[in-house]
Amino acid sequence: QPVPKIGQEVTEHGPLDVEKTIDDVRAEPLPLVKGFEWSVIDINDAKQREEVFDLLAKNYVEDDDNVFRFCYSPEFLTWALTPPGYFPEWLVG
Repeated sequence: QPVPKIGQEVTEHGPLDVEKTIDDVRAEPLPLVKGFEWSVIDINDAKQREEVFDLLAKNYVEDDDNVFRFCYSPEFLTWALTPPGYFPEWLVG
């Protein structure tokens, strides 16, 4: 999300990108490096949820001083990734 600098005057508002249609979305996922594959994650399965937790907590978004890191609880991940009407096949890892 773009954030204006202090004192910067915002003169236009709107989306950053044009709205996409189903035809704009790639039907097949991008290929991964040899030895890796896409898989659907069952966030309701405790073992898979723990794997997502470990991935985020140990490998994702960290500041230069190694102070800030994502450390969402497994329960929070379940809540955040399973809103009413969610599509399990959209949880890909």
